[in-house]
Amino acid sequence: MAPEHRAPADMGLGNALPGSASAGGIQSLEASMADNVESGSTIVAASAAAAARAANRFGMGLFAFLAAAAAAAAAAKKVNREAPRAANVFFSPPSLLSTLGLLASAATEGSAAAVELDAVAGLRLTDDETAAAVFGEGGRSARPGSLHAVMSPDNDAGVALHYTSGVWLRGGIDATYSQRVAALYGATAAALTTAAPINAAVAAATDGAITDLVANIRPDDVAVLVNVITFRGTWTTPFDPAATRVGTFYAAAGSRGGVPASFMHLQLPVQGSALVAVPPSAECPGLTLVELPYGEGGAFVADFILPDSRRRGRMAAVAAAMPAAWDSWVAALMSSTGSGSGNGGDRGNRHFAGGRADLSLPRFRLVDGVTDVIPALQAAGVTTIFTGAPGGAFRRMTLDPQAAVTVFVYKAALEVTEAGTTAATAAAAVVSRCVPPPRRPVVFDRPFGVVLRHRPTGAVLFTGVVADPQLVF
Repeated sequence: MAPEHRAPADMGLGNALPGSASAGGIQSLEASMADNVESGSTIVAASAAAAARAANRFGMGLFAFLAAAAAAAAAAKKVNREAPRAANVFFSPPSLLSTLGLLASAATEGSAAAVELDAVAGLRLTDDETAAAVFGEGGRSARPGSLHAVMSPDNDAGVALHYTSGVWLRGGIDATYSQRVAALYGATAAALTTAAPINAAVAAATDGAITDLVANIRPDDVAVLVNVITFRGTWTTPFDPAATRVGTFYAAAGSRGGVPASFMHLQLPVQGSALVAVPPSAECPGLTLVELPYGEGGAFVADFILPDSRRRGRMAAVAAAMPAAWDSWVAALMSSTGSGSGNGGDRGNRHFAGGRADLSLPRFRLVDGVTDVIPALQAAGVTTIFTGAPGGAFRRMTLDPQAAVTVFVYKAALEVTEAGTTAATAAAAVVSRCVPPPRRPVVFDRPFGVVLRHRPTGAVLFTGVVADPQLVF
């Protein structure tokens, strides 16, 4: 029997979504997974560059789904005349991928769950060598050449990037599982008791930015797998606080007249910046890309994407186009970075002679509630981990043949100021024993229908409606 999926206490985008509103995101996720399966392109012992490409493809498909879901949720509130909720989306693809990796390390070899986890991002995460090549012990003492090692900002005083993983386990968990995830992800292991120690560890790892990630722990929960990523970067060229001025931000929801905002100002170009204008196409509205670097080396950047109009739905259309367009946008940014030529590729940057512009960027903070990613992962074809599998989906962690993921959530925070950026995210997957849900009462206490039939042939012998029967005889 399939387990009951538990909604987070503070639901973010989750399940209450019209299917059509997120169709573009579903198609992006399905296409990505189909490409991986049909071409046999799951990567074993991936290089850092190959791992980054695979993770980006997974992340952009997921982003399109979540952005469409957020827009649909905001539109539904408007239709129902509820208080509007802005369609914010902010998450970390590597964090969700790391959490999937913690699950892949538990997946039964050769099972449907293992196949789906390997295919969803095109990385064979159930293979220990591949997981080590991608995650390299989670950044603690990253394996040379792994994606996390290549991304390490150790020599840049202006950037800090930290990965943390933890697993909380009940008795009966295979000891080799905790040893495996410690070696591959740098994950610490602890006994699973209540949600309090988990939430405290997440809050400590994020300096208080992420709290209350896990709502509760139930008696049938056997494991909670958590990944945290934090980033702190100072701009290579900071904004001057004295130049910050109050202006108007036209939010997707709320007052049509806009809301007050503090706009930071910077004259471009600056060291390492890039500026590209992307003309409209059949798939995507026109937009402007602005890239600003962090730290001394400029290895880490922020890319800001501005639709060419305030018209409602423009950003949602851009988000839907991102999975297919992202690589070309990055190529245009890279061709214009530091050149000062204003070329920005074949068609980019044409409205910005020499990359010159007066940039106005709001100082802002995002702290969203807990978001359920099970619908997005199911749309991508990852289903067996949520329903269990014959013989058990997670036999490398627990011998319980019906263990399944009942919660998969994330929470994220972002702050952008004149000095730089801080970002944090935490993702959690809860694995539970498959306990039959409570029996639903079925009480025939109102008019009902009745049919008498011959099962082998389907022939109906009698049929009727019982509306006012003789009840006492």
